[in-house]
Amino acid sequence: MNTNLSVRTRFAALLPVLLLLLTSASPAFSQRGLTIPARSASTTDDDVSGNTTTPPVVPVAPLNSSLSGNSSLSRAMVPTSPPGQGNIESQSTPVSDPALNTNVTAVQRVDVTPPPMDVATIKRLAELRKELRVAESATKARINLPSDDLFPSDDNSRIDPLAEPVLAGVVEYLERTLKKNVTIKVLYVPGEPSAKEAAWSRALVLIDWLRQNSSLDPNLLKASAPEELSKAAPKANATSIGETEYVSRMELHLE
Repeated sequence: MNTNLSVRTRFAALLPVLLLLLTSASPAFSQRGLTIPARSASTTDDDVSGNTTTPPVVPVAPLNSSLSGNSSLSRAMVPTSPPGQGNIESQSTPVSDPALNTNVTAVQRVDVTPPPMDVATIKRLAELRKELRVAESATKARINLPSDDLFPSDDNSRIDPLAEPVLAGVVEYLERTLKKNVTIKVLYVPGEPSAKEAAWSRALVLIDWLRQNSSLDPNLLKASAPEELSKAAPKANATSIGETEYVSRMELHLE
């Protein structure tokens, strides 16, 4: 009887040390799915009957993952069979090239460079410009001729022979210059009966004379509609200052 009491007394004295060791080792048991509860103040070493009680142990459910301890790994789903062909329909339509139109005419523009003038031609053109009082720019020129001096007073169907020397100088200038397109316009005196018809007749007569007495291209000679004079010019034989008169004239526009 005394021996059993001595053993129980020694076990009761060692029990706090064992509990302390188990408490310090509880993290290791927790990692393995075990939990050791702390000792309650109401728990006694001995029950009423004197038997020693053991605290209950609650088991922890094991992890479902087969990769225990490898929480940083990700799980990849690998299909067991290759994917089937999608519901895609392909259709090809033949494309034909448009028919080529072989009835095409290629037009090529050829710019003809005029031949350079010699020194004698340049000098003679300068003299004619002065004699005929030619108003000239880089691309255009104009020659003014009094209509009444070119035609007889009673006949508008022919050139006056006295005016042919002057017209000879005009022809020379037209043949030497590089401006070959000639347009004749007649400006007539306003208020005179049948002045417009007479002006148109004079323009056509002058074109015919130039075609017959020059080497000019006939297709480059043309006449424009006659126009009425809008401004009077100073009178040539005025007896007083400021006298003006309308003078019918023919303008040759060159380009």
